Amino acid sequence: MVLLEVVPEGVGPSLARAFAETPIPTRFAEPTRAIELAELAAQAKEPARSIWTTLQPTSATSAGGTTLTAQKDHSILASGKVTSPDTYTIAARTELTGITAIQLEALCDPSLPCGGPGRAVNGNFALMELSLATASTNAPGNPVPVTLRNPKADFSQTGHGGWPVSAAIDGDPKTGWAIDPEEGAPHMAIFETGKPVGFEGGTVLTFRLAQGDREHSIGRLRLSVTAAKPPLSLPAAKEGAPFRCELPPCSRGGIVVLTGRKGAREPKAKLGGQFVAAPQVWHDRAMYPATWQAWRIELPPSQTAMPLELTMTRGNLPGRTAPAAYLIPR
Repeated sequence: MVLLEVVPEGVGPSLARAFAETPIPTRFAEPTRAIELAELAAQAKEPARSIWTTLQPTSATSAGGTTLTAQKDHSILASGKVTSPDTYTIAARTELTGITAIQLEALCDPSLPCGGPGRAVNGNFALMELSLATASTNAPGNPVPVTLRNPKADFSQTGHGGWPVSAAIDGDPKTGWAIDPEEGAPHMAIFETGKPVGFEGGTVLTFRLAQGDREHSIGRLRLSVTAAKPPLSLPAAKEGAPFRCELPPCSRGGIVVLTGRKGAREPKAKLGGQFVAAPQVWHDRAMYPATWQAWRIELPPSQTAMPLELTMTRGNLPGRTAPAAYLIPR
């Protein structure tokens, strides 16, 4: 091997020059550590009276052979075989008349991928078409189709061409409602009826839910109805759960890294009683698909422990029921 060196005119070569050696530290002066977040009990509030009447299913079947099981909260949990596409047919009876809207809740469950609410590998779903027919309990064999209109959802997917909730009732089996990247959290949609429906003496409601390809079926759902006067609005979104921790003394300051479920909003943070910024530093769209994301909080030098208070969405990391925090000293 021949080693050549090019130097400016009048400058001697450096190949034989001796350099001072400075050892590189093999560890930080203070270790990186996980910080335990304690979830605080939310202050009890008087529950608002709901305008919705939850339906108790009398039957639930899947065209593709999925097992649909009614739960104690009147929701329906899908398990077993996943067929793509699939159609759920759910029947329920109600005494309510003058029904003006239906509510569909897509709920999370530990048995679903990433907590659900869908059965796709990332917890997503695609509701391609939703339809409703009603019949009198005295003549259940004569169902009448119900027009659904004015759909609203707490969240609709905008990526991959857009999957708005309106697509669930547009009559096109190739379009639908999906919720990526907000998997791992419950979602809700409401659909108004074209005119009030319901029969005196009882009504049989039959719902048909056409599901998407690639296992994009809803994993757990619940249906409700109301006779409230339109227009109807969705309930306000929950900000998240309150958490608190004590950060140990950090002589040079550092960074607190928070991790939580994908799609969660930026946490509200108080450090030492003062609001501080918590910008996002990791997101699946910027890197690669993931079920989580991260935020950072700058920590000033301190000789004493410092309280950190957070309002964050509960996480869906495997094995975790809460967001996680890590302290990285400088």
